[in-house]
Amino acid sequence: MAPDTHGAEPQAEHHERNPAFPRPPTHEAITINIDDVPLMEAKLRQEEQELGRIVDLIPQTIVVLNPNGKAIYANRVALEYRGLSLDGVRADEFRARVFHSEDIQKLSENRQKGLSQTVPFENEQRAFGKDGRYRWFLIRYDPLFEENGKVIRWYVTGTDIEDRKPSCDLSSQLQDTSTATRRDSSWNGLSQAQTGDHQLG
Repeated sequence: MAPDTHGAEPQAEHHERNPAFPRPPTHEAITINIDDVPLMEAKLRQEEQELGRIVDLIPQTIVVLNPNGKAIYANRVALEYRGLSLDGVRADEFRARVFHSEDIQKLSENRQKGLSQTVPFENEQRAFGKDGRYRWFLIRYDPLFEENGKVIRWYVTGTDIEDRKPSCDLSSQLQDTSTATRRDSSWNGLSQAQTGDHQLG
């Protein structure tokens, strides 16, 4: 679920192919008939779409980040948990809308430190769902490397661990939910206002 959203990749990449599954580099000299290229591209896109459908069936939230921590892909479970579009996950305010205000600072520090390295890392945080409740998630970040050892993607999985956490005080849970609902209403109001300004302009 996670992700700072700076240094966005060109949108064209998303339309041409699924950016979550980068093509491996090829250094071998091969001969290709130019007439075969469109067929090869079409086959590759089909394979990427099939892989995307498989990822959508995995019962975990999955978000893919570029090396800078910008979200470029989210599976169906991740989008449906919060009720967001892919553009919503890519937005700068994504974490502020999804994660508990008490966890944001710790999350930001943990992510910044982890993304500056090249080893898997994880944290636990509360995520606000479209059902109006916070639930605890274990968020794990795993890097994907190029042949030269450079990180080209971060694959982020979120596992619901709410049932493993001690029961929270009911009044505290209600207060958290009320605060999140008001905050979400504010975001929606701001979004609508910005849309209206854009249309009027």
